[in-house]
Amino acid sequence: MGARIREFDWSATAMGSPELWPQSLRSALSICLHSSFPTCIYWGPELRLLYNDAWSPIPAERHPWALGQPAEAVWTDIWQVVGPQFMRVFTTGEGFSTFDQMLPMERGGIVRETYWNYSLTPIRGEDGVVVGVFNQGHETTDRVLAERRSVEERERLGRMFDQAPGFMAMLRGPDHVFELANAAYLRLIGQRDVIGRRVRDALPEVDGQGYFETLDNVYATGEAFAGTALPVELRRTPDGPTERRFVDLIYQPITDVAGRISGIFVQGTDVTERVAAESGLRESEARFRELIEHAPDKMWVNEPNGSVAYFNAAWREYTGHPVTPEGLSWTEAFHPQDRALLLKQRTQAIAAGVPYIVEARMRRVIDGSWRWHVCRVAPIRRDGAIFAWAGMAADIDDVRSAQHALANLNKTLETRVAERTAELEAAHEQLRHAQKMEAIGQLTGGLAHDLNNMLTVVTGNLDMARIHLAGEDEARVQRAIANATRGAESAGSLTRRLLAFARRQPLNPQTLDTANLVGGMTDLLMRALGETVQLRVTSRRPSSPIHVDAHQLENAIVNLAVNARDAMPAGGELEITIDEVALGSPEAKQLDLPSGDYIEIAIADTGSGMSEDVLARVFEPFFTTKEQGKGTGLGLSMVYGFTKQSGGSVSVDSRLGAGTTVRLLFPRVSEPTLRIAPADLTADAHGGSESVLLVEDQDDVAELATSILREAGYRVERVATGEEALGRLRDFADLDLIFTDVVMPGGVSGIALAKAARERLPKAKVLLTSGYSTEPLELAGDFSFLSKPYRRPDLLAKVRAVLDGG
Repeated sequence: MGARIREFDWSATAMGSPELWPQSLRSALSICLHSSFPTCIYWGPELRLLYNDAWSPIPAERHPWALGQPAEAVWTDIWQVVGPQFMRVFTTGEGFSTFDQMLPMERGGIVRETYWNYSLTPIRGEDGVVVGVFNQGHETTDRVLAERRSVEERERLGRMFDQAPGFMAMLRGPDHVFELANAAYLRLIGQRDVIGRRVRDALPEVDGQGYFETLDNVYATGEAFAGTALPVELRRTPDGPTERRFVDLIYQPITDVAGRISGIFVQGTDVTERVAAESGLRESEARFRELIEHAPDKMWVNEPNGSVAYFNAAWREYTGHPVTPEGLSWTEAFHPQDRALLLKQRTQAIAAGVPYIVEARMRRVIDGSWRWHVCRVAPIRRDGAIFAWAGMAADIDDVRSAQHALANLNKTLETRVAERTAELEAAHEQLRHAQKMEAIGQLTGGLAHDLNNMLTVVTGNLDMARIHLAGEDEARVQRAIANATRGAESAGSLTRRLLAFARRQPLNPQTLDTANLVGGMTDLLMRALGETVQLRVTSRRPSSPIHVDAHQLENAIVNLAVNARDAMPAGGELEITIDEVALGSPEAKQLDLPSGDYIEIAIADTGSGMSEDVLARVFEPFFTTKEQGKGTGLGLSMVYGFTKQSGGSVSVDSRLGAGTTVRLLFPRVSEPTLRIAPADLTADAHGGSESVLLVEDQDDVAELATSILREAGYRVERVATGEEALGRLRDFADLDLIFTDVVMPGGVSGIALAKAARERLPKAKVLLTSGYSTEPLELAGDFSFLSKPYRRPDLLAKVRAVLDGG
């Protein structure tokens, strides 16, 4: 390390060149480098590191980078622990030491639990002030973890001893003093406190039963003792009577390091229930023979080797065989074609000692018929060893016939269940997608509502400012206002996309011919696509009427066409096909539509296509594969929302390298097609002198609308809520127009206010406005509507049109 320290560029640090280092640093460094113990120096306010070779393994992969670096930069992972310790040494001037200090140190990219013994000693400069810290220490992780494992192992063994299912105890010395007794032992002796007591004192009722004498013999001879089902009289409750128990017991002598017997390990199992069961078993064997003889099913008993020892009455009556075979082969009762299988199953089961089941045909002696039976044979064990086999044969001929019929039915049933399961899974997936889109839709709708209110204030006031600042000397101001207006219009366009995605934008549907609409867009689409993309529009039906918002449908087609253009950077073909399709029940369910006739607009490109991962997220809002700044990720979301809001559906088929086809489906209608001329929004709007009740809870929006209407000559009264407006309707007997927001605080919405006003003031006109509505706009009936954000010309034109009866 001395060479590394000499070669290091110290002049780039606050420590400066080594030739200028103070004597205190030189002395400390000399001690550090010549020490065989891991040693380092933290110098100066930044605590820059110098260390010897023995210390270099401590920073691990941070060596040799750590040389000359500030301590906080080197020890970022443990600075919350060691930082205050360094500060304590600097501020108090006193040394600090710690043992088995846990430091969460990062090694090999993983934070590991490490333990250390180390000391921090202040280094004082020539003026006596602390200028550094002398650090010595070593890692104790292995020892700490080993001690922890040792403790855990002892605790584990203790738990195993205490939780062992059999009873265990440790007796010390020739007097057999209890050192340990587990829970099972204490349960056996009635939870008595025996630790530290002689066995004769702790269990006085056992005296005279031979157990104490056996313990003395084991201790004296060193020979272990084992007994099975030994009876013992124990008092299992304080001052209660003795109770006979049976135990399997082992006394195992324990020797010390010198080989001398120091105690006895007691281990055993309370087998009282087993002894009782065996006694009961012997009694039941007699009953078993009687029961099997009179059982209604055909039964038999075999020897351990499988040879038949006995047939019951039902077997004898069915087959005509005697009680015991006596030279007659039992296989003669079974069909010749089934005997080989019977013998094979029997041989394998006897070899493995396991039950077996086999189906075979048996001959009924009364009519000579062969009928199917299921034969079940199981071993009967005693003390773990097989001492007999018991068999039973049950007639299943009628059941087997029924099973064949049921199997044929199940074949068709499985097919129907599989089809229904697939339909349910598809429906569940559609529901999950719809729920996700609805939840995001609520978010975007609320967002658009607030943003549209703000944009109404921005655009409206810009219009007002432009009017008041008009003049040649204000050209720069006019340009700035124009730029701000364009920005606000772009934001308004974004909110309209959000509302389209959320399916909450107000639509103006009309019945139109799809082919005519798309055909009229050809020039627009060709300009949007550019010269490298060839456009082909095909209509396969003479008439394709649908009821949708024409402007929104045009926007959707343009949006999809531009997406297709971006997927064909080197050029290609775009085909728009209009056709009529009839959806049956299965196809309609998959698209979440009612069955019926639909008009399909298919937009197909020869572009790069989409992967499965991209295709799965294609309708998610704000998801885009375009570069930053070249797409908002709302285009397809807007198309999805508009199509669903219009009662239709949209689907996408795409594969990488094979192009993409987007299909829009809208219900086909039969009403005559209407052509509605677009409103002339460029014409100057005229004002008037009529009275207007403005209902708006947003102060900025209300102030703007009031200013615009009053400057145009209207008499304006403003209230903040629908409740307030309802209360004051009687004050406005000569009211000409109610201009109200749809969404307002309180219990009265703009739609509810409009309906109430129609009853109380039938001559008053109503104009609704909103940036977003939680109530379906269909509830508005035939009331006129103005979307936020609105411009001054929009507002004046709409007000004039409503007042004039438009």
